[in-house]
Amino acid sequence: ENLATDKKSITISGTTAIESVVTINSPQTNTIIQTNNGKFSTKIDLLEGKNILNITAFDPKTGASQMETKEILYLDEDLTNL
Repeated sequence: ENLATDKKSITISGTTAIESVVTINSPQTNTIIQTNNGKFSTKIDLLEGKNILNITAFDPKTGASQMETKEILYLDEDLTNL
C-alpha cells in the first residue's frame, strides 16, 4: 500500500506476537520497538519526496520474522484537491 501525504510525520502502528521486536527503517531514522503486549505505535518523520519504510517484526520465541515495505510520498503542499 502506497500513500501520499502533506503531513511531515505519520504514525505507524500494528499488532504482532507478544514480546516481538519491531524495527522500522526509514530515510530519516531507524526505530526499534519491544512489544510487550503485541501492539506497537510510533511516529515517523518524513523527508520531502519518496520515503521507503521497511517494517520488520521478529518473534524471538519462534525465530520467525515478517517484513513489509511501505512507500510514502511526502509533499510539502496542499493535497486536498488531488
